Amino acid sequence: AAIEKQIRMTVFHYYAGLMLGDTDEYLKGIRLPFTTMRNGVSRSQDEAASRALISKIEARQKSAGVTKEDQGQIVKNVIASLDEADIQYIGANTAAVTFVIRKDPKGLGDFLCNVIVNRKDNKTDDWRVITEVTDSEPVPPAYLQ
Repeated sequence: AAIEKQIRMTVFHYYAGLMLGDTDEYLKGIRLPFTTMRNGVSRSQDEAASRALISKIEARQKSAGVTKEDQGQIVKNVIASLDEADIQYIGANTAAVTFVIRKDPKGLGDFLCNVIVNRKDNKTDDWRVITEVTDSEPVPPAYLQ
């Protein structure tokens, strides 16, 4: 249970930082270089690329007029999603965490994110997200039956 809590907290730092455009929070949750895979295409991002990504998100948040109340709701949504997240252990130091990033109101399926966390090869032995896997299409409900 303690390990699961550590893993969920790590994913929280990563995902809340991403959603809020908070570089410090985001970098607390990832290990660099960080790998993303979207629609089967893999990319590696270093610290500069990570900071640039989060800066763009932060700018978008500001231009959209996201309020402190909105940010509070974002955090609540992240927590709820991670509370329901599925954790699968791959080994003593690696796990996969799958969670809903957006429910599909049309019934076509939910959009999911899968992250791989690892706790080796960093200075503190803390869990860190090393890979994010997403798809631009939702998971069809028929896949889950």
